[in-house]
Amino acid sequence: MLGTVAAACLAMAHPISRPWDSEVIYQIFPRSFRDSNGDRIGDFRGIQEGLDSIAKLGATTILLNPVWKSRTYHNYFADDWFAVDPEFGSLDDFRALCQAAHDKGIRIVLDMEPQYVADQHSWYRAAQENPKGKEAEYFLDPLSDNPFGASPWYDKAKIDLKPVKLNHPDVRKAIIDNFKFWHGLGVDGFRIDHMMDDLDWQGKNKDLYANLWKPVVEEMKKVSPDVWFVGEQAEWESFRACLDIFQHTPTDAVFNFRHFGALIALKRSTVEKSLTEYNYFTPAGRMQVNFLENHDVARYASTEPHPARQRAAAAILMASRGIPAIYYGQELGMRGIQGRWNSDGNDIPIRLAYRWDATRNGHFTATWYAGSGVWDSTRFSSDHDGISYAEQDTDPSSLLNYYRTLIGARKASNALSRGTQKTIDVGFDYVLAFEREAEGQRVLILSNLSDKAVTIKDKKASDLLTHKPFAGRLEPYETVYLEMTP
Repeated sequence: MLGTVAAACLAMAHPISRPWDSEVIYQIFPRSFRDSNGDRIGDFRGIQEGLDSIAKLGATTILLNPVWKSRTYHNYFADDWFAVDPEFGSLDDFRALCQAAHDKGIRIVLDMEPQYVADQHSWYRAAQENPKGKEAEYFLDPLSDNPFGASPWYDKAKIDLKPVKLNHPDVRKAIIDNFKFWHGLGVDGFRIDHMMDDLDWQGKNKDLYANLWKPVVEEMKKVSPDVWFVGEQAEWESFRACLDIFQHTPTDAVFNFRHFGALIALKRSTVEKSLTEYNYFTPAGRMQVNFLENHDVARYASTEPHPARQRAAAAILMASRGIPAIYYGQELGMRGIQGRWNSDGNDIPIRLAYRWDATRNGHFTATWYAGSGVWDSTRFSSDHDGISYAEQDTDPSSLLNYYRTLIGARKASNALSRGTQKTIDVGFDYVLAFEREAEGQRVLILSNLSDKAVTIKDKKASDLLTHKPFAGRLEPYETVYLEMTP
């Protein structure tokens, strides 16, 4: 194992050194993004082929859902921590992807969940063969005592899972070695899935912040001070869960589920509260990642089908303090809602193939789920529905080009990228107003969250989105970014 880690580090793609607070994240579910070889499965070379489109969008970091060897379609439960899923390509392909991304100034963040292993993992197999051997000590309970064994997999596969003993020194060392291995291949940062101090609240894997995650992050920071960690708190909307991660580990960021909920509601009062809460619950030097979608929630275009409200939420997301994250296809208005089929196939509708072509079976489209169940339907993705890269790329009025405009404005403005944030009152119950300020630049964000036009007096400034003077009128659900004179 140590030799493998060392070899990876020697071949390490040079990391990108710049502050993380001005990044724009693009999250990719690898199996569904882009197929390079015609087998309808998304792969590393496909992602590499898609880098130009990601750069054109303006994203600066790619967050990849897990890529390690696994028989689950989402790859969260590993058979081998030190190997990639062969359906995605080889380790050399992964290293080449990281290098190609770096060449374009794009970072790679990798999603990790080492808290569980699948039944083909070497520890699991060794413990089966010798219940009194060393590897058997890496599990909390005997393998036969397995609450995850009956998990219903979408393809009816027989895969057992088992939580590992996270406080065991050998396990902790192997986990640290694994993070070093992937960093050595060119990974710039890590997402920690299901980050908890007491895993699954079972009282068996306890004190994990002090005994696991703090040592992992500290050791990785010794390897590279620029390596970045974002934790997915298990209690999504809990302030306490966020603060515990910040207070007890050096984790750089957590996910801002409170802001996610506020943007879903899209009311002035709820968004104002969330913007203010960011200031109080984010320690100095730490960050929160803002989002409208991810691989665990319904697609925003299905939650909110109104096109103008979709754009308002996107504009607020991109102007908010914190790091914005876009889930692949969000910029196209991809749709999807979880099903209720008593299997992990429930989530396939929110992880459908990115549409490069106007048709569902067009070139590069990774429809790996075709024919496998009820989730393969035209409910959320159909031919010539307008929700494809081909149909939106050259259309100046498309959602894709609106996202490009928003991201471009954010990246060009120090105030929008990393400035302070405060809400203000402009006299309308349905007009959200907040200011971002940094290095002498002040930007006023005005968002009309109603279906009525409104006139805003005494706000003469240039709109960073249109590069035109603001005429003082906000159309229904219109948002402007006004650069105010000092």
